[in-house]
Amino acid sequence: MIGQLYRPIVVQTDHHSAPRFQKVELEVIAEAGYLTVCFLNTKIRPMQVTDVTAIITGAGRGLGLAFTRAILTGGGRVLMTDIDSAAVEAAARVLQQEFPDRVHSQQQDVTDLASFDAAFDAANRAFPSHPVNVLVNNAGIGNTGFYTSDTAWTNVIAINTTAVIRGTQPVVVNIASMAGLYPLKDSPDYSGSKAAVVAFSRAVGMNVNKTNVRVVALCPGFADTQMGQAVLAHAPAVVRGIGGLMTPDFVASALVLRALAEQDNSGQVLVVSKRGVTYHGRKLPAKL
Repeated sequence: MIGQLYRPIVVQTDHHSAPRFQKVELEVIAEAGYLTVCFLNTKIRPMQVTDVTAIITGAGRGLGLAFTRAILTGGGRVLMTDIDSAAVEAAARVLQQEFPDRVHSQQQDVTDLASFDAAFDAANRAFPSHPVNVLVNNAGIGNTGFYTSDTAWTNVIAINTTAVIRGTQPVVVNIASMAGLYPLKDSPDYSGSKAAVVAFSRAVGMNVNKTNVRVVALCPGFADTQMGQAVLAHAPAVVRGIGGLMTPDFVASALVLRALAEQDNSGQVLVVSKRGVTYHGRKLPAKL
């Protein structure tokens, strides 16, 4: 099965490092239950940041919307997806007034594997001259009813973990959470799902010399979003303990200026809170 993968590299601009991308032809071979990636063509095509075309899941509101605006402000293009079609369409209409022809929307249920093919098809139609080269796996949900609900936790796992793994072929950044590093006792399903995203991102990122794919997990604290406000109402001490709610734009700046721009961070976990932006744990070796 022949597919396409877009590999990020980093170059120096006048002001700061910024991501460019390399298109890689690949072959995926099913062997003993595993997927083996064989690179067929690694010709580099230098690109400016303005050439970046991204799909961002969960982009109808909150952090996904902030990530969208940050990339658009930098001159890129974004296909916004969200399970809430009304929300993502409304958000796209507002952004289109400021960034005409560079932002479109698509309804997407990330628990449906076929939805990723549909999203890429939609992006190709929207931006026919600009192939998708960034996928930000942002869609996620929270749940405080683990101990009282028999089924809600399955949706948390499906959306927060399984959908990230399904959408990982061209990934640059997986959006996790500080809860994946510091578990929330009232939300073991949410904490567990985000811990899985962290571990998955680290494991894939450690294979950078084999796959040539740079993978970073972004672990924000609580932002001033619908989900963040819900946590603040339910567990204010937890939110205060990490400095309070951040603005979504602050988290988006960490995505653009740190997670994407810094070259030697594959397999690392970038923690973002009002106390600062830093990598969690030891620095992974460049060569494994």
